[in-house]
Amino acid sequence: MYINYENGNKITVHTFRDFFKYVNERWYKFYPPVIFIIIIFLLWFIGHEKALNLTFNGTIEKVRYDEPKHSPYITIKGVEYELGYSHWINYKDTLAIGDIAIKKKGTTDFILIKRKN
Repeated sequence: MYINYENGNKITVHTFRDFFKYVNERWYKFYPPVIFIIIIFLLWFIGHEKALNLTFNGTIEKVRYDEPKHSPYITIKGVEYELGYSHWINYKDTLAIGDIAIKKKGTTDFILIKRKN
């Protein structure tokens, strides 16, 4: 296994012990990216869990969009639901008052039935 050294030379690491020794000596280069990756994974996991726990079934009474992210919020039976962290990108610009939205708990399936004009 080869690892790039600071001055462009390559060093050879034969064992995991050598690798961890190398990382431990230069922790300030390795830990921030690892922590960043862990934080991104945790944020994705929390958003996915929120999307799985959503459940609604009914006619959309109100639709509003959050400006910075253009995240949709829908109101069904007086309860507002945020769809911004979900995986339903196809429906973000087509939501309208009077449409029927169905989402069952435990799935990521989102059914949108458009009303006829």
